[in-house]
Amino acid sequence: MAFSKTQKIISTFSWLLLCAALSYSEPSSLDTLQAYTVDEYEREKLFVNSYTIRDIFIKNNNLASTSAIESKIPFHKGELFDTKKTAELIKGVYNLGYFSQVKLLVDIIDETTIDIFIVVQEKPKVSKLEFIGNKQVSKKKIDEDLNPDTIIALSEEEIPHIMQRIKKLYERQSYHNPDITYTYEKDPDHNSVDVTITIKENSKTPVTKIDFVGNKRLSSKILKKLIITKEDWILGMLDKSGTYQPEMIEIDKAIIEDTYKSAGFLHAKVIDIKVNFDKEKNDFHITYHLDEGPVYFVKTINIPGNELLAEDFLKLRIPLREGQLYSNKRIRDSIEILRLLWGEFGYIFADIDPSIDVDEEKKTVNITFYSDLKEKVHLNRLTVKGNKKTRDKVLRRQVTLEEGQLLTNKKMEESKAHINRLGYFEERDGVNWKITRLDDHTADVDLLLKEKRTGQFNFQIGYGGSPKNTSSPQTGLSVQVGVADKNVAGTGISAVVNSEISQRFRSIMTTLSNPWMLDKPIRGDISAYYKSSLYEEGLQHTQEEPNEKVVGGFFGAGYTFPLLGGSFFSGQLGYEQISFSQRVTAATRLTTLDQAEYQLILDQRFQNGNQFFLQWSLGQDVRNGLAYPTQGHRWTWNTRIAFPQSQHGFNFFKTEFDISWYTPLIGEDDLVLCLHGHIGYIKPLNNLTAPWRELFHVGGPATVRGYTYGQIGPMWKNENSLGALKMLNFNAELIMPITADHSTRGVVFYDGGAGWDTPNANQIAPANLTNNSFFYRHSFGIGIRMNAPTPLQIDWGIKLNPSKQFKNQLTYMHLNMIHEF
Repeated sequence: MAFSKTQKIISTFSWLLLCAALSYSEPSSLDTLQAYTVDEYEREKLFVNSYTIRDIFIKNNNLASTSAIESKIPFHKGELFDTKKTAELIKGVYNLGYFSQVKLLVDIIDETTIDIFIVVQEKPKVSKLEFIGNKQVSKKKIDEDLNPDTIIALSEEEIPHIMQRIKKLYERQSYHNPDITYTYEKDPDHNSVDVTITIKENSKTPVTKIDFVGNKRLSSKILKKLIITKEDWILGMLDKSGTYQPEMIEIDKAIIEDTYKSAGFLHAKVIDIKVNFDKEKNDFHITYHLDEGPVYFVKTINIPGNELLAEDFLKLRIPLREGQLYSNKRIRDSIEILRLLWGEFGYIFADIDPSIDVDEEKKTVNITFYSDLKEKVHLNRLTVKGNKKTRDKVLRRQVTLEEGQLLTNKKMEESKAHINRLGYFEERDGVNWKITRLDDHTADVDLLLKEKRTGQFNFQIGYGGSPKNTSSPQTGLSVQVGVADKNVAGTGISAVVNSEISQRFRSIMTTLSNPWMLDKPIRGDISAYYKSSLYEEGLQHTQEEPNEKVVGGFFGAGYTFPLLGGSFFSGQLGYEQISFSQRVTAATRLTTLDQAEYQLILDQRFQNGNQFFLQWSLGQDVRNGLAYPTQGHRWTWNTRIAFPQSQHGFNFFKTEFDISWYTPLIGEDDLVLCLHGHIGYIKPLNNLTAPWRELFHVGGPATVRGYTYGQIGPMWKNENSLGALKMLNFNAELIMPITADHSTRGVVFYDGGAGWDTPNANQIAPANLTNNSFFYRHSFGIGIRMNAPTPLQIDWGIKLNPSKQFKNQLTYMHLNMIHEF
């Protein structure tokens, strides 16, 4: 129950009771104390502020511990009593939430000494708090908002406040007319209460129509995309479209006005907003009435500089130009750019003040940016806050700021990007800075963090092949189960156990990685795995499907070069034992000559053997996110040399280069272009071979969607993938948000690629060998990426130049169900 201002005054002062005792042996009975009001206290001139506190007593508390109440008492034994602290005491004790009344009594022991009594009246203890009838708002959401476990005591006057909060939860789900009632059953003998809140949800009341009146220059379609309130649609549950929240209307008004003022309409206003509720249709219709006003242009721009940065230099760096339409957004962006430019020289607290002179007759504006640089600022102390799990040293080693150094925006942004790439914190607003100025030359900086759960139990269902692993033979339905934590006990160490089961492929792998061994940017990895692959795709002329078993593992180490944009180098030393359950033989339906030729190929590609391998990688990742990057790039160059343990082993050299580049085309993430390329080369050595899966089989969701595994490359009789020594593929994607929170995004893609030059091609009859030379195949398609309620990826590819044998279109789907811990 909240106090009104008058009630607070009464609670604070009218219960200040003073009594005089002739003698003292035990604390006086509370019933015999004489009460004085504040006026009487002044009139009687009882100067208790001159008395020393002998003892403090707490009475009538059962639910709240004495220590909890004591923590709110600003008085201490042996010090002078101060009436000014009584308000602080009353408020602090009351805010514990257990009490309906708090009294302060003072007992005068003698001419210099008093005792203090804190007398509380507790609210009834909650023995049951139950919610009935809630379907559209889950118990989990109610618990998150109300946190009922913390409601230990409850008075009946507080229940309307709880009901109002529940109603707010329903408004966010477009249910604006729920009937909420309660029962409050009190047990006087035990001073406890049972509370039941019953909810009749009634029907949904969405926003079905939004109109704009008076907009001539900006279409209603554009304005609808910008505002927070959206019209209800078939997938409104994904982005909360159709939800009417009164507090959002004012925000929408500000968005509309700012949009106009960023398009040249200096005096544009939303003059009225009408919200109509249709009782028959049970929906809302919102109409924004606009006054656009005239268009204004920028006539002159002035930015006084100094010996560090000249005015001409500054004018070239901002997005505002003379002759352009007036724009609030460009002015804001210019202010931020100027602030960052001066911040590179240590002027972190520079103030940029734009002066706008409007010529109403000519409809032009003159803009001058005045810069008050103040003094250069050095870092006094860096404090990390919000890292409940992650250890301080794991974060500080990513920070380029050092105490005592000049504080610059560049170092702060670099440090923020490094910490974001760890993946331990919320994608949006999970890493922030707070600067506290100490004096003209120094400041403290707080690194404010919002951790997310880094442990995951992952369950993934896929159809159509692996979207990442180019050597995976899986087809059809597959299931992956994994447990991982990329920040074990807050140390930055990553541990993964992953298993995959499909009709054609089974595996289990465990990996342990430490990116900072010996507190240096030295990466260490250890991994062990088992794989069982039943090859079917691309092999149509074998008597049985090759069943390959691989047992292996590796040790690895790497180093990150902070001065080279986070570039890294890593190396691995590993071992694999490859075996087949039985010899892979050619189908008997082939002619004798073809059977002999194909058997020779199978014996080369599918033989038992072993290999040690040495692998090294060089790369860089400067994307602005891991899950949904919108700008930046990532590239890796991997090279492997395999050499046999025995004469039946494998010996080959393999190198691959992969690069991805992201850039926004519209806004920061309204339309993002992703370009990806991959090239590879493999060469058998010393007259030995490479395993069939190590050759390049182009086609499938990891290379060119719309084609099957190995379909774009050398083939035997147009049906059997032989594997290529050389390959390339290219992907281009346009990624656009479907929902306002970007949790669901659409993709339009173009894929292309080729594999060519199979091993031992001279042993194959020319009539049986196809696609052995470079033949570029490509496709286009659409897809969807969904993050909520669970990660989902669906791609549908259509061949652009299929061969006569392969004209089908393919759909690839991958559904992740992730439980974080």
